[in-house]
Amino acid sequence: MRFVILHHHIFKNAGTSLDSSLAHQFGADFTTLERNGELIPPDVLATLLRDNPQLKAVSSHSFMGQGFRDVEQALDLRFFHMALLRRPWDRLVSMYNFYQRAGLDDVFCRSARDMSIDVFVKWVLRHYPNQINSPQVNIFGCGGFYGRPIIERDVEAAWAIYREFALCGPMERYDEAMVVLEYFNSPVYMPRGLRMEYILRNRSTHTASVPRLKAMLSLSELDIVNELIRHDETLWTLADQELSRRVALVPDFAGRLADFRLRCDYLRGGGKLRTVPPEKAPRKQARA
Repeated sequence: MRFVILHHHIFKNAGTSLDSSLAHQFGADFTTLERNGELIPPDVLATLLRDNPQLKAVSSHSFMGQGFRDVEQALDLRFFHMALLRRPWDRLVSMYNFYQRAGLDDVFCRSARDMSIDVFVKWVLRHYPNQINSPQVNIFGCGGFYGRPIIERDVEAAWAIYREFALCGPMERYDEAMVVLEYFNSPVYMPRGLRMEYILRNRSTHTASVPRLKAMLSLSELDIVNELIRHDETLWTLADQELSRRVALVPDFAGRLADFRLRCDYLRGGGKLRTVPPEKAPRKQARA
């Protein structure tokens, strides 16, 4: 049977770093598929995979939590779904930092370049509530369609989908999530296994921070933002707990994590270790 990874790439959730892992693992057998922010129809994905039987991983901002079960049945394959979540306050600040430096000519980039972070957030609140009102829940629970405030039922729907993902966890625990992913998904990629070492990509420069933003907002503004993001915070907490559950099932997790970080260091060093493995570090001479 054919196995294909689908990366549901969520903006500012370390998705570019995850893409670098998939590109390192699969090379030309990894690709991206975009549709200008619109949902990827099942027939578009099916055509891509049918016409490119060598593909092993596809990344898109427009998968939006879709399961694509009809595609699995039609092409006799199975998907491994992957996505990472991020704490909503951190994600909001990272969006601002990204828009400030992106150099693109769109309304968000222009506004971020012209505004301090507090003014930018107030502007987004006034005109684009979908950008703050638990967008991660909206992706998984509503298929990315925003037509009303997010409610509890959306969190339940989002979690029912996301908890089934092969990669389920917060980006703040990226290395741990990759070790878990490697352990549980390597059997179908033997003899090499699944190797998810990565190089950090698209990392925002921290011109603004969460504490700075919170200090600049009024109490009433803080209350509004906290209410709008609270369902994303709930989903993040559930994902964090699920990752901890999976970590506990991995034998010698600490050793695997250390090995993973050495492999990442080797990759970032261009094939040379930039740090010395603990077992090869020079021992200090004991004083007489």
